[in-house]
Amino acid sequence: LFRSTLKGTTGTNETATVTVTGNASAAANALQNIATAYNSLASGISTTLTAPSTGVLAGNQVVRSVQNLMRQFAFYQGTGGTGGINSLMDLGLSVDKTGQMSIDTSVLSGMTSGQLTNALNFIGDGTKGISALSTTFSSFGDTTSGVIQQGITQDQASEQTRSEER
Repeated sequence: LFRSTLKGTTGTNETATVTVTGNASAAANALQNIATAYNSLASGISTTLTAPSTGVLAGNQVVRSVQNLMRQFAFYQGTGGTGGINSLMDLGLSVDKTGQMSIDTSVLSGMTSGQLTNALNFIGDGTKGISALSTTFSSFGDTTSGVIQQGITQDQASEQTRSEER
């Protein structure tokens, strides 16, 4: 995703140039994978909420929290310092009125190497940029102590209590 050119001289005083260029295609593929995963999760939630008899998880706070987290991700706004890349839309990702995410790969393929570097800065390293949201996603999915697991544990305890009362 970046371009770097090194220039120097060889032992015989000949100029040597090595250029490493960015790969917008790899970035586009990664963003397409993100869009596919986002759409899969959105569809699963939609199905669960609209199943027969208003959905088994309609009104469930954990599901609503996941939806809110998905919105935070889809509409995340960076805070400067990223060279004009401040949102997923700047990378070609968008969410339509039905909630489906898609990518316009021409946005990335049209970027200069400097813009691709700015895109990486926007994405971040897990502690900054949009990737910092990964901690929040992990707190939901942790199978030992995550928010979803806590909800499952509470539901099981409630069901056990109801069974004992019968």
